[in-house]
Amino acid sequence: MERFGATSLTMIEPIAERRLLAQEFGARHVVDPTTESLAERAHEITDGEGFDIVVDASGSRHAAAGLLDIAVPGGTIVYGAMYPEDYDLPLNLSTYLYRKELTLTGVFVSPYTFPRALRLLDELDLEPFLQSVFDLEDAAAAFETHLSGLHPKVVIRCSRAADEA
Repeated sequence: MERFGATSLTMIEPIAERRLLAQEFGARHVVDPTTESLAERAHEITDGEGFDIVVDASGSRHAAAGLLDIAVPGGTIVYGAMYPEDYDLPLNLSTYLYRKELTLTGVFVSPYTFPRALRLLDELDLEPFLQSVFDLEDAAAAFETHLSGLHPKVVIRCSRAADEA
């Protein structure tokens, strides 16, 4: 499977079912940040070097700051989620940008995102992500299910199949 240069993936995830799913999809390492020291595990997994690229897709202010410390000097941190509008990332420019020379970036949907994702679809078993699908009329129940944390993704179907229309 083409992963655009990624060779060893590590998933940091507090929900056990999601860690197992990550391993099924090829994560070499998984870390439970609620019971394990992220700094120690990163040191162990990377032989003390740090991760080349760190992507946060959680949107959690608890996760955001700690990612700066687990990247390799010269590495990249991608903040790829929505954070609370009033959240200010504590960032010492001297430490992280000048001494560690990290590249910090966010994500805005680029024209290259969807074609790459579509090429991967045929190679993935998406069934685990489709266990919780709701019709638009049931959006309130979908949000309640999402908040339960029982499913890796909750999908709201916004259109009807051709035979239902």
